[in-house]
Amino acid sequence: MKKVLFISSFFFLVILFGCGGSSDDDALKTIEDGLVERWEYNDENDGKPSLLNLMHMTQIELDVIEDFDSGKIDDSSLKSLFDDYQEELKSIKSLLAEEDDINSDSVINKWNNHYDNRAKILNDINEGYKLNIPDDYQDYFQEIVLRANEGSRSEASAAEENDEPTIDTEKKLGLKTEDIFNDELFEGQEDTLQSFEYDNMKIDVIDSEYAFRMYVYFVDNAEYASGIILRNSGNNKDLSQETFDFFYEQMDEGSRNASRQFKRADDDYYLIGIIFNGEIDIDNPPMEVSEIIQSDFFLDEENIEFYERALNRAEYKDIYDRVTSYIDENGDIQESDSAYEIKGILEPIQESMDKVEVQYDDFDNTSTIYYQGMTDISSENYFIPYVSSDNSDMSLLLGFEKEGWLFTDRLYLNIDGEKEFYGTFNADTEVLDGGTIREEYTDNNYDEELIERIINADEVKMRFEGENGELDKDLTANDIDALKTIYSLRNVRGELSSILNNFQK
Repeated sequence: MKKVLFISSFFFLVILFGCGGSSDDDALKTIEDGLVERWEYNDENDGKPSLLNLMHMTQIELDVIEDFDSGKIDDSSLKSLFDDYQEELKSIKSLLAEEDDINSDSVINKWNNHYDNRAKILNDINEGYKLNIPDDYQDYFQEIVLRANEGSRSEASAAEENDEPTIDTEKKLGLKTEDIFNDELFEGQEDTLQSFEYDNMKIDVIDSEYAFRMYVYFVDNAEYASGIILRNSGNNKDLSQETFDFFYEQMDEGSRNASRQFKRADDDYYLIGIIFNGEIDIDNPPMEVSEIIQSDFFLDEENIEFYERALNRAEYKDIYDRVTSYIDENGDIQESDSAYEIKGILEPIQESMDKVEVQYDDFDNTSTIYYQGMTDISSENYFIPYVSSDNSDMSLLLGFEKEGWLFTDRLYLNIDGEKEFYGTFNADTEVLDGGTIREEYTDNNYDEELIERIINADEVKMRFEGENGELDKDLTANDIDALKTIYSLRNVRGELSSILNNFQK
């Protein structure tokens, strides 16, 4: 038996009909009002569909439709459509009253037939008489029009071929994991792919730099996916829909007819997905890494609490020691365990952590990492790199303390004999005790290529230029090591935070 699209979320379930008046225009207004009341109910009760909800939505329209006397309609064609519409609503209400399982084949087939019939009637009314649908509900109505047009095309195609599209149970959705990377939101994100075993499924998880995540479900070692879910933590529904449509349009008609779509919205995310032939529970698909995996460093709440606290304090050595102990004590953990990824980030910076000092602000719960002995501008220190937990990238504090004003606005470098213009800036100035002048500037937008040249240079000189002249300083070997050390710690906080965030969403 052919299964057709039953719901593309609760959204698809409710895209149908209703209204009240005493003329042809009033008949149209009756249908419009019924639709709006139904859609208002749907927006207020956007949740798991049930037979009771389906019947209630249908009754909402019937209450409006039945208040109108179709005998007052002058246009015979409109009267016929109006009556057909009312009868279809009554019919589906009676048919659903005989059912007790919304997921049964019987309910699926009855609702699909009803949906197609209602969509065709509404589309005929709209084409002949033009329904005035409020802007807030145009998306709902356009889905009805689209369904009606698709139904017409399918009927025409079946008439030509005298056959229905076949459903290939081997090819399922016709989608493989590598196909995901053809979409621009996931292009170049192959290294984010994680694979998990869950019951009878393999689940591939792919992240996009645009706050998207794709879950791809393969049942019983199948070559092709039985389900995909697009999760958008940014709650951008339009972009989610466009991305989903990119994959949906590549599926053949047989796969679409044997599949069900769904959408869900929460405060923290927006989901849209499709499941083939009921092979995955559409009401409860595993769609969080934390519920898919069987074991992980973050499944222990104490580890999460420790991790979050240590991140805020930049206690990277403590985190490294904890995950290393966890790995040693649990020798059979999977390679996908978060502990391995954490260790992979922290292992290369252990030597750097021996060279730094951390200043923790318990008021703001933030930390700043400095090279030992280089925490502020002075007469000896004029190039201070640092990393703050509220800005994972590296920052540079540039400046000096001296007698007399310079009013610095330009900085030049000489790197192994090659002069480079660093940039212009407005330095902050301050008069210190004894009349010493302090001029400084914080740079968060440096040239990374230039920084790497400094790190690898044998000799680097600095020249501060301003209204009152210039000041030359040499970067010592200690200064360059400070830059190299702090530069190696940039983005560590962000990368470590992402591991936990990706696990929890």
